[in-house]
Amino acid sequence: MYHEGFGNPSKKHDGSVVWDSLIVDVTERFELAEMAQNIAKIARIGSWEAILKDGVIADYRFSKNLIEILQADNQSPIDFFNLFQFTDHKVKRHFSRFIKKALLKSGSFEEDFSVFVGEKELKWIHFVVKSECHHSQLIRFYGYVQDVTAKKLSELQIQNALSEKNKILESIGDGFFAVNWIGQVTYWNKSAEELIQIPREDCLGKSIWPLFPVDTRKKFTRFLRQIQEKKSSHIHKQDFFQDFDKWFEVNIYISEVGFSVFFTDITKRKLAEEEIKQSNERFVKISNATNDIIWDYDLENDRFFIGEGFQRLTGYKIGNKITSLEEVRKFIFEEDVDKIFDGLCQAFQSPNESNFQQEFRIKIKNDEYAYVINRGTIIRNRSGVVIRALGSMTDITYQKNYEKSLQTLNENLKKKAFELEKSNKELEQFAYVASHDLQEPLRMVNSFMGLLKKRYKDSLDERALTYIDFAVQGSEQMKAIIFNLLEFSKVQQEDVTLSLFDFQEILEPLKINLNKEIKLKGATISLSNSTVLFSNKSMLFQVFQNLISNALKYSDSEREPQIDISVKDEGEHYLFQVKDNGLGIREEYLDKIFALFSRLHTRDKIPGTGLGLAIVKKIVEKLGGEIWVNSTVGVGSIFSFKIPKNDYENHIG
Repeated sequence: MYHEGFGNPSKKHDGSVVWDSLIVDVTERFELAEMAQNIAKIARIGSWEAILKDGVIADYRFSKNLIEILQADNQSPIDFFNLFQFTDHKVKRHFSRFIKKALLKSGSFEEDFSVFVGEKELKWIHFVVKSECHHSQLIRFYGYVQDVTAKKLSELQIQNALSEKNKILESIGDGFFAVNWIGQVTYWNKSAEELIQIPREDCLGKSIWPLFPVDTRKKFTRFLRQIQEKKSSHIHKQDFFQDFDKWFEVNIYISEVGFSVFFTDITKRKLAEEEIKQSNERFVKISNATNDIIWDYDLENDRFFIGEGFQRLTGYKIGNKITSLEEVRKFIFEEDVDKIFDGLCQAFQSPNESNFQQEFRIKIKNDEYAYVINRGTIIRNRSGVVIRALGSMTDITYQKNYEKSLQTLNENLKKKAFELEKSNKELEQFAYVASHDLQEPLRMVNSFMGLLKKRYKDSLDERALTYIDFAVQGSEQMKAIIFNLLEFSKVQQEDVTLSLFDFQEILEPLKINLNKEIKLKGATISLSNSTVLFSNKSMLFQVFQNLISNALKYSDSEREPQIDISVKDEGEHYLFQVKDNGLGIREEYLDKIFALFSRLHTRDKIPGTGLGLAIVKKIVEKLGGEIWVNSTVGVGSIFSFKIPKNDYENHIG
């Protein structure tokens, strides 16, 4: 227990002293003072007071707690500037101004300062000054210092965290704003400004609802009501905001102090989704409209789409039953399955393959099969991995059946061609033999008719002699036909021997052979240009002899025949032309004149066997060429033919 005594001494006559005193129990007061001191120590509070003389500070009195807080020496410092180790001159100057301000007028002043204690340990102190002045004279100057380092560091951590949060909220592309429960905006980031064109300074501290147009206000009210109804702390929405003409993806989070809103402009994504949706709809409509079977295989998700063309072709009502590639396997002909899937795997695994094509059979109703050709395109990601394949199947059953019929027809034609070739050879042999054997009887008929006319000329009348002349002419005509038939058959049997010669070597002998007809007609034969040839000389001689002979035979009696010959080397072949100014040929006969026994005039007008041009055509084809004619009636004709060139150097080698 603690006691405190009060008393007044009085001296008696006998010299003794008597005390008039009062003793009071002050235990509670001492306990309270001790408690206050302990609290100050726990709270890290130390007091100080200035010692004044005539209103001027002479010294300071610092509490033990204050000395411990600042880890100062036991020797009492003179003033604050000796007591404190300020972190820098800026803080020291600020403290000096703070003390001067407190000395000038009565009042209570407080502020936080950063100081070093001990071995440069950073501390934050809360400095409190109480000043009492009377008539501008300082009568009391005291206060206390509290160590608030833990609090300050915590505040700094919170401030840094808030700063970091603000940096994050300002750096994100999403719009963000926060609203307390009384409807005031407490945060509004830069992206929110840009997305909905409402400046931050027009929002902070103000009610959220007047900021938004009516439609947007209704949407957020509905969103918040839905959160309340669901008793949730979060809602996610995608909606079109007519006020801003944009699609936003909105996330609202509820907290104890209010709600926060993240929103993203997804207009481009929505437009792209709509475009994809329309594209898919077009894809489905096209797949349904075409006769082809349209398909699309998403490998990443193992989803398979196949159009209605499959149902139309196969007759199976599949609906949406085929949803994977494996289910397609059931409709492929068993013998084709492995080939098809091996081919697909090979195409997918080849990084340079972007397209593929396959033919196989698929099942249709009534236990039958249809042939299809499957054409596909492969889509790969940047790593070259196949992520999608799409294409179409075309029904080629008719084509396949047609090919089979053609194959059968070709086999039959080959058989017929072989039989025809055999028959032609037999006919050619027969013609050759028959023609050779017929010449002798004709020679005998012609000879005996001549003897008959010579010996019995005077005994026979005019009619008999005419009959003899007819018989002789017929035998001569028959002889010419037989000769030409022999020539025609020889062409097929004769081997093509090649030699190097100048075309002049053909033309000059021809002029000699036909000299009589040339002079009789007054014809002129010219050569526009010539060249050295490597071909069959005798065959070409026969061709030009027939062509020039024909030009002379069918010349126009009103003008002298003009025959111009040209030979051109055109790289891979020779081009020959025989141009005349004769009677000409009507267009409907141009394709018929090269046939056997084809004649455009009667023998009494223009003699001939009708075999000359057939022989020409046979020779040209034997040499690997072709022949044609252009003609105008009354102007003349141009016979043209070309034959391939033969390589002289390789032939010699």
